[in-house]
Amino acid sequence: MFIYVQFSHIAFSALDDTSHSVHVYSINGTNLGSKYVSGRVTGLTTASDYLVVADDAGDITMSRLHGLKPVFDIPLHVPVQTVVVTPGNTHILAPLRDGRLAVVAVHLPLGNVKKHSVLNV
Repeated sequence: MFIYVQFSHIAFSALDDTSHSVHVYSINGTNLGSKYVSGRVTGLTTASDYLVVADDAGDITMSRLHGLKPVFDIPLHVPVQTVVVTPGNTHILAPLRDGRLAVVAVHLPLGNVKKHSVLNV
């Protein structure tokens, strides 16, 4: 299980009998959103008002903190070890199980515009 706490939000992953999920609550205990993920969660972090989730199925997903509405999903097809967002929320760094490092340049969404680019190192 992963737990991530930031100023006014608590995010954590959970596992029931057959599926993995991510949940976000306010610091006051209000449920802000829940969703199922494709694999075991290997990393949780935030970038501004967005939650970034990495899993061992090789997916990185960025969702809005409130409601967990997906902004973008990047299938890397290699298990992700963890996920880190750089200061300034400009890049997502994701070390992969095969030894490579995925660097994702993030342009936080304005309206319905979704932008990202991936560089595998």
